[in-house]
Amino acid sequence: MTQQHATAAQPGRRLAPAQRRREIIAGTVAALAAHGPQKCSLRQVARDMGIAPSLLTYFFNSWAELLQETYRWLAEMTEKDFADLAAQRGQDPKKDLQDYLDLYFSEKWTRDEVAGAYISLWALARGEVDLKTEMLAFSEKDRARARPYLEAYLKSRGVDVNVEALNEAFCVMLSGIWYETAVNPIAMPREKGMKSAWTFLDAIAPANAG
Repeated sequence: MTQQHATAAQPGRRLAPAQRRREIIAGTVAALAAHGPQKCSLRQVARDMGIAPSLLTYFFNSWAELLQETYRWLAEMTEKDFADLAAQRGQDPKKDLQDYLDLYFSEKWTRDEVAGAYISLWALARGEVDLKTEMLAFSEKDRARARPYLEAYLKSRGVDVNVEALNEAFCVMLSGIWYETAVNPIAMPREKGMKSAWTFLDAIAPANAG
């Protein structure tokens, strides 16, 4: 994602349909971040990309569909990154959890364009049922992928608790810290956000636990 920025379409340039769709989605990410949920629209995306609105509606039936596909694209890339990380899990639960947090708060997923797009999509989901459904499904996956890391860490510390409930709280906390880190990095820089996450973990699983 770091290298995939929207670029203005060049007149007469012929692209395969799949490539054109990806270009439009990348342009939508950039437009959502630049203009916010209230000012961004299908026409604004086309204007920013230097293409006709009819080209967007040729590939996407509506603004709602374009928003849903844009969110799905971001979510799929997020899932791929975390799936790659899960495949590298080792024998040290604390290190594995640190690696998880490093990716969660990485520059790739907190930089202005991605964070701005996500925040705009969250706001727009209030009025877009299909987009909201997509987001709720992703939230379930988010909690599911965090649980093995938290569960292994708690077990290594000798903590016997209701992992399901604690994982729910853990993910809500991470989401809040991510938002603060993305929106207000001066007040909540990455290092401070990471420290806050470990403060929570140390509170639920102190060194002398068990």
